[in-house]
Amino acid sequence: MKKNPLVSIVIPVYNVEKYLSECLDSVIAQTYKNTEIILVNDGSTDSSLNICNEYLNKYNNIFVYNKKNGGLSSARNYGIDKCNGEFVTFVDSDDSIDINTIKWMIDDLNAYPQAEIIITSFNQNKKARTVLYDKDNKSELFSRVLHNSGINHSACGKLFAKRLFDTYRFPLSKYYEDYYIVYNILDDANFILIDDRKAYFYRYNEDSITKKTSNAEKKVLDYIEASINMERMLINRDKRLNDFVFERKMQDRINMLDLLRDNSNSMLYQKIMDEILEQKWYKVLFRKISIRLRFKLIKIIIFKKR
Repeated sequence: MKKNPLVSIVIPVYNVEKYLSECLDSVIAQTYKNTEIILVNDGSTDSSLNICNEYLNKYNNIFVYNKKNGGLSSARNYGIDKCNGEFVTFVDSDDSIDINTIKWMIDDLNAYPQAEIIITSFNQNKKARTVLYDKDNKSELFSRVLHNSGINHSACGKLFAKRLFDTYRFPLSKYYEDYYIVYNILDDANFILIDDRKAYFYRYNEDSITKKTSNAEKKVLDYIEASINMERMLINRDKRLNDFVFERKMQDRINMLDLLRDNSNSMLYQKIMDEILEQKWYKVLFRKISIRLRFKLIKIIIFKKR
């Protein structure tokens, strides 16, 4: 690895005129300068493309590509194909990053050149630390991801060796696309470094596709498919992970009931509720899950309420 490698920052853009400038300003302001910023306009119908072009005219490390709407996975995959960097990171266009995010990641790489993925935190940690994982201690890494312990299965907030995407691409026509491949990519990497500094600022956007209850059954089926893929990959590979996998499975199912709240009379809702009731739900009830999910589970158990 070169000491100061080129980092490709891929930003899919779709109808985010309200937030796009804030996102781009945070990326342009990076203290690490050897970057290329790849903006993939995925058929926006608002002024997003105009904003992209304004930044294109101001900065020589910005590249704008315009394509027909194909969804987030399609835009990310398109961006990956345009990357020239040795490393790639993803930023959603309604989010932002710390001005030192890429610098921190490159500093980590220079300290641990064997690392193929750098993972930063979504949470503020008073005692931030770095931990290197290899094939022998990766179960601890997976337990943190499963538990949402400062890190999660989002593709954002992570720096990837570009070679990892020689094998993987984001799945087309799927919701929750990150869930489908991030566990596999983590499994494929030989060395992964976690840097507990908060470097990525996620915006809770009610207008985002996955937050809306429209097309809920498709979203639920995709999420459960991704969840099952994760379960199959991790279950029994290390007995210490089994409880975490079960907890994640239950949380996924409870979250999907919440997404189906406007379709509580549907067969899919009943099927998921029956699956939860058939499981050893008490294992999850007293573990570290959110208050909202705990009350949702209690409601299901006691009232068996649709």
